[in-house]
Amino acid sequence: MLYQLFVPLFVRCVLTKQVLGVDDFDLEGVLPEGFLERTKDRGMVVKSWAPQVVVLKKESVGGFVTLCGWNSVLEAVVAGVPMIPWPLHAEQHMNRNVLATDMQMAIAVEQRDEEDGFVSGKELER
Repeated sequence: MLYQLFVPLFVRCVLTKQVLGVDDFDLEGVLPEGFLERTKDRGMVVKSWAPQVVVLKKESVGGFVTLCGWNSVLEAVVAGVPMIPWPLHAEQHMNRNVLATDMQMAIAVEQRDEEDGFVSGKELER
């Protein structure tokens, strides 16, 4: 499962060890077929930990798909990066509501199913 993604123009990051609990795995098995080849000239996939604050401050980052954990929210606010909240658990839903509705610092996406938390590709494009 791809747990958290940065979706800027030039950087794509997949967090693995901390989230999935594995040191190494086959990226081809979790990414869409041909993804690495299609994005090699305009993106980067990181298989291990990445310095989120450093990445968010890059000029090429146009937005941040986030689960709305408080640390990630604060890092995005400080970096001045717009957020696309994708909450899955606990207070993340409340954080999304505050960011998208009250503060208007995020663009909320519609999740297809409350249980699995998936968002359609069309909804992300919107």
